[in-house]
Amino acid sequence: GECITLHYPYSHTSDKITNAAKKAGFLFARSGEEEINSSSPNNMQLLVSKAIYNNDTPNHEEIKSILDETKGKWLILMYHHLFPNDSKEMNILRYHKIKNTYSLLPSTFKSQMQLINNYDYWVAPISTIGKYIEERDNLNIETHRFLNKIDIKTNTSLDTSIFNEKITLKIELPWEKVEVTKDKMTHLQNIKNGNFLIDIIPGESLMIKKSK
Repeated sequence: GECITLHYPYSHTSDKITNAAKKAGFLFARSGEEEINSSSPNNMQLLVSKAIYNNDTPNHEEIKSILDETKGKWLILMYHHLFPNDSKEMNILRYHKIKNTYSLLPSTFKSQMQLINNYDYWVAPISTIGKYIEERDNLNIETHRFLNKIDIKTNTSLDTSIFNEKITLKIELPWEKVEVTKDKMTHLQNIKNGNFLIDIIPGESLMIKKSK
């Protein structure tokens, strides 16, 4: 598919470059800056990321601290290489006494991914999360409630041929089971703890009806 995400060379950029990236058609672009993005970045062509410099930097506790700080935000981790310790590449880096190798052991990477998994964060490519945020922040929802039925219509000003990631709607309902009709297809769904969850793509409509 078309490339819509850009990483600025050496993780550095400027207003002139970010504007050029947007004009060129890149929807998302990232630099370095060693920061964490907000849940709704002001400029999708100026996303920031945190680098993994070597097998010990950041260390396990520092990764935990970063993940703690990430709650309610958008963290982009920048990895480069996963070289085994006895690899040709690592031997060359050691020979030249390079500290920031931008490489870590596969076992360390696995440990970091397990740690992230323990936090139950959503892990996805930049373009996927970026699309989701743009869709969420530009989604209009029209709801028409009747006695035992709810009609929901969504619309957006975004190009839905590009911005077509699923958005999860959460609706509080007093019912135990509902019939959901979307795209002329109907299925039954149970309600858990009074909350009804449904995935929808911007522009879609659906009908929720109480089921016996």
